[in-house]
Amino acid sequence: MSPHPSLGLIERLLMLAVLVFTPLCIQLTATPDRNGHHPLPYRIAKILQPFAAVSAVIAFLLPAGTKAAFFTMPWLLLTAMLALHGVIRLLPRGLARADELAVDAGLIYISVGGVWLFLSRLGARPLGFSAVIVLLTAVHFHYSGFAAPIIVGMTGRHLAESDPTSWPTFRVLAVAVILGTPLLAVGITFSRTLETLAALLLAGSLFAFSFVVIFDVAASLDSTLARILLRCSGASCALAMFAACVYATGAAGGSRAMAIPEMARLHGMLNSLGFVFCGLVAWMIARPSARLADPGVPFSRLASWFRVGPDFFARIHAVSTAGHPSGLVDDLSEYRRADFDPNEVHPFVRAFYTDTAHHELIVSAEWRRGFRFAARIYKKMAAIVGQMNLPLADEQALSISSRILPIRDEVDGRQNVRAWVRTYSDSGSAVYVAAYANHSACGETYMNIAFPLPGGNLSSILRMEILDAGGVLLTTFPSPHEFGDQGVYFANRLVPIRLPFNETIRVWPVNTPGCVVPEPVTRKKATAIAKHEVWLFSTKFLTLDYHIFPIQ
Repeated sequence: MSPHPSLGLIERLLMLAVLVFTPLCIQLTATPDRNGHHPLPYRIAKILQPFAAVSAVIAFLLPAGTKAAFFTMPWLLLTAMLALHGVIRLLPRGLARADELAVDAGLIYISVGGVWLFLSRLGARPLGFSAVIVLLTAVHFHYSGFAAPIIVGMTGRHLAESDPTSWPTFRVLAVAVILGTPLLAVGITFSRTLETLAALLLAGSLFAFSFVVIFDVAASLDSTLARILLRCSGASCALAMFAACVYATGAAGGSRAMAIPEMARLHGMLNSLGFVFCGLVAWMIARPSARLADPGVPFSRLASWFRVGPDFFARIHAVSTAGHPSGLVDDLSEYRRADFDPNEVHPFVRAFYTDTAHHELIVSAEWRRGFRFAARIYKKMAAIVGQMNLPLADEQALSISSRILPIRDEVDGRQNVRAWVRTYSDSGSAVYVAAYANHSACGETYMNIAFPLPGGNLSSILRMEILDAGGVLLTTFPSPHEFGDQGVYFANRLVPIRLPFNETIRVWPVNTPGCVVPEPVTRKKATAIAKHEVWLFSTKFLTLDYHIFPIQ
């Protein structure tokens, strides 16, 4: 079967995406780690791209069928590698940054375009779609699904630095672009109403985005050529999306203002040569950098098969015979930076961190209402695993004993590692079993804590800050103007996953004004108090209050 003559332009638009736009997008989405290494899927995609592109062009020179579909297989593999690259970028970072999320979405969505390209050249008609719709779906996922989100992401990178006041508007538009593509695909498949609404959402968000580009972003670029190209991109996007809105509303009313060939000529040419080509070339010139720390946090390799327990490090032969650390850190000066002077830390607080083994803790818990039933289920599971076995809200304040153990670096994978094993004094069961280290990046030193779990470990990367009265704050929340390594991750041998949790740990000298935690029933005199708070998304669900006593 030969391609229908009226589809010649649509095929050429798709080949333009294959031959020109994809290699530009691959260059823009390079994400080397802090050692300059690229993920394996990205390296494969970069090597494969020219051969896959030529093979895809050959597929269009053949009649639709098995032979033509065979020549799309390299392109199918390429798009799968780009999708894996998107997943590897996304998982360690999470959903916090709309600009980077748009880039991830584009990399993932192109794999859907690869599948529809294969189906088109195979001559398949899934769900009874016509040949035109199958081909247009492939085009859609290469342009609106792939190139457009990457242009949006590059724009967001620049906007976050040049005009932060526009960031809330950009974030809404970026999310709409990200959601618009899959919603439109679902609507085409199942619901005409959803199809119309999704088309209007996608076209409307890109239409509004074009004005942000023209009036807020282009003027702030240093390169004259980049400014001209970006304004051309924005103007073309506005015209193309206006045409798409007219087409979508006409289709919903039962009277199409334009037939598919006319829509392809107008919308397709504006979208490809105007919006996408000019936009990608502009950002290739400007090259905005991600406002995030480079990938490559040095996570621990520790993991358990099932049970952890207080004897975990002895069971895996991880305890070193060299050195006898007694604290979580050897010296707080390791964390010194312009806004953190360790000399301002109160001696009682400093003593807790440098001589942890000679301190006892008494802890009480407060679980947020609505989480207490889940906490009881969690408590039973944590007791079985022997890890992060936290008290319940209705339990009395409990005494915790500490042991600090030297850990063999070759077992853990980090340097200067020590374990802090915390057990309930009355039962000897584990509360926390964790390995502590630190690492530095971009002039910042982070506390790097690994809690071994089945299949990996929960890693908490914390930034240290100074508090009033000589207290310290450890937090996984990002700084207001900086994006570092801090966060809570599930570290494993495949790819670390940024979890939707955050925590803060505040430690003050006892009797600090305004810093109160519930007083335990004891005659011992505390030297420091601490408050450990944990969030799921933006909801604080757990508070642990500690009194810290030196062992006489």
